[in-house]
Amino acid sequence: MRWPRKTLQPTPDQTLPPTPDQTLPPTLDQTLPPTPDQTLRLTPEQSPLETPLTLQNAPRETPEPNLQNESSIADSGVWKVGLMHNGGWLQVEIICGVLQPSGKCSSMTSGIMYERLEPRGFTLKEVSEETKKFYFEEFKKYVVWREPEHLVYAAWLKSAPQRYTNLRCKARQAWEDGRLNNRIGQDVWKSWIEDWKSPEFQAKSKIKKSNRMGGVDGDGPYPPTHTGGSKSHSWYVEYLVSP
Repeated sequence: MRWPRKTLQPTPDQTLPPTPDQTLPPTLDQTLPPTPDQTLRLTPEQSPLETPLTLQNAPRETPEPNLQNESSIADSGVWKVGLMHNGGWLQVEIICGVLQPSGKCSSMTSGIMYERLEPRGFTLKEVSEETKKFYFEEFKKYVVWREPEHLVYAAWLKSAPQRYTNLRCKARQAWEDGRLNNRIGQDVWKSWIEDWKSPEFQAKSKIKKSNRMGGVDGDGPYPPTHTGGSKSHSWYVEYLVSP
């Protein structure tokens, strides 16, 4: 046996008209897209700028350009090196002449350098001023600081050559292992391979490797001179001067 459906009567609260702070849900006709015969018409009292817009918040993949200044940073709350500032910027500071946190700053700089490489850029000194400016301008989009910008740039420029050298070293290791680095363009890759094959580069590479690894001569494995594990020299400098 099927029982008849019970019809519920609206309560007094449901029959009252909405207050000014309340809005009714859209009807079915309002939620459907307009047909080809329908067009949006504005009354003379309305202008296109006064027409309400619907904004959709999408997840931001990269932070907005860094437009912070020293006063706004000081008023924004607790400052600590390595924390993320409002908007997704990394809080950095110069400690003992090094931009800290050095590991995150180095990784960030290396990733930015891959975005623009030059065929004749065998060292950062040989890279054009326009490209070097691009590196720092992109770096500024991800960090925020309290010191004057020229000091931050000087500290960044102090470590940038080593970041570029490491990038080239990893690329050369990939080439020696028969692998192709997909982050490097073909024109750059071809020019760099020619440089690595040159007798001048091979001679300099052997001398630098010998000096870096304790002055041991020969073609065998070189003993390392840095025994601090994965921690960098800058980490130990900061550790020794800390109270």
